[in-house]
Formats: sequence, structure tokens, C-alpha cells
Amino acid sequence: MRKLPSDFELAIPALMPHGFLVQLARRSRLLLCLDYDGTLSDITPDPSLAFPVDGIRESLTRLVDASNHLTIAIVTGRTIAQGRQLLGVSDGLIYSGLHGLEMLQQGRIRVAPEAAVAASELDLVRRWIARNVPGSQGFQVEDKRFAVGVHYRCADPLIASAIADSFVQFVAASAPALKVMRLKMLVEAIPRVASKANAVAAMRRTAKQPCVTVFIGDDTTDEEALAALGDGDVGVLVGPARPSRAGYRLPSPTAVAAELRALTEYFEHA
Repeated sequence: MRKLPSDFELAIPALMPHGFLVQLARRSRLLLCLDYDGTLSDITPDPSLAFPVDGIRESLTRLVDASNHLTIAIVTGRTIAQGRQLLGVSDGLIYSGLHGLEMLQQGRIRVAPEAAVAASELDLVRRWIARNVPGSQGFQVEDKRFAVGVHYRCADPLIASAIADSFVQFVAASAPALKVMRLKMLVEAIPRVASKANAVAAMRRTAKQPCVTVFIGDDTTDEEALAALGDGDVGVLVGPARPSRAGYRLPSPTAVAAELRALTEYFEHA
């Protein structure tokens, strides 16, 4: 099994061999942590239409029946409510939302108490957006209560770049309790405590032991979670090749669907 690169040894991950998750499942119980956008769904101009690619929903529904051998966690930057609605699978899955700020525990969504401290600063960001982001021209504001961001995939690149840079500068100067996440055509202000690494750590505490943790994600914020993996765990980057802490790469959400389908078939015929 490939050792994950350290913070100072980012490398281009090797393509993950087909059936590799099955190989892991033959040796150990798995904690399978899955990002949503860009991992289970394609990136779409309208985030509300980012439904899972073909086969994902069916495989996850069937994998829930293998709970003695596998725990599945959805670790997303969306709210849990958004993620559950789009994915269409709730029963049997663990959810973390807003980059670890939200956790679904015993049927209730719990929010990190530190998030409330940043409420007034998020209001400052909302007012800045109202003054500085055009209500049209391809921009889309997304307010998740404990995070607020601006999508600019459909905006003019020059205007979008200037507004994104100004957004980052405003948050840095005026909202010390917040940080800016620069995602795929999205800048988002969120409490500094938010971290997918914290989410994965919480998942590992609740999972049955022993297990191998597998984290699959596509974006820069997923690198935090990849850095938190231990020896013997596996990180998988989804999308085009780039330097990453992941040990392996899958080219697309469709490839993720194929690996989940293979894992489903293994458990159903084991």
C-alpha cells in the first residue's frame, strides 16, 4: 500500500487500480469517507442541480446492507440537509456538513459551538456581498447560515477574479474569526474551526475498530482530510492529475461510481 506524502512531499497520485477498494475490504473493515461535489456528482453551473452520477445512489443504498464490514460517511462542504436531499440516501450513512461544522448524530444535526461566535462577522460578509457582488452577470450567492459564498463559474473571468480577490481581502481585514476557502469557481467565508480533517477524525472515533479509512475527494479543502489520515489509510484524489497528499487518483465521479459498484458486488457475493 502506498504511503501518503507528507505536507512537503506532494506528488502526482498514481491511478487507482480497478477493484482496489475490494482488495482493501478483503483485509479489513472499511471507513469510507466520500466528498460530494466533484466526487459523487459532476461539477455543475447550478449547484442545486449537482445530482449524483449514474449508479452512485444505487450502490450506496446497497452498500448500507454491508454495515458489518463497512461504514460510509459523506463529508461535504454543503449543509447536511443539502447533501442528503441531492444524494437521495439517508438511512445507514453518516453525514458531516459545512467542512466539519455540522455532524449528524443519533438523527440530530449538531453544529460546532464555535460557529455561533462568528455570526456577526458572517453578517458583515453578507453586507459586503450585497454592496459589491452584482445580482446578475453570472454570480450566484450561496448562504448556508454558518457559511456564505459567491459562485462565479458563469461570470466574466476578469470581473470574477477581481471580486474574488476583493472578497478575500475584505474577510482577512474585517473578519478574523473567519477564513476564506477558494474552491472550484467559489469563494466562501466560514468559521476558522471548520475542517474536514476534524470531521474525519470524528468519524474514525465512531467507527468500529479495526478499520482502514479511505477518503475520496476532489478539491483543495479535501487535502486537510488527506493530511489527517494515518499509516495504512488510503487517500484518493478525483479528477485531473495534480500534486496531492492522496496516494491514488480516480479520473472522474463516473470512475468513483465504478469502484463503488465493484465493492457492492463483492459484498453481495462474498
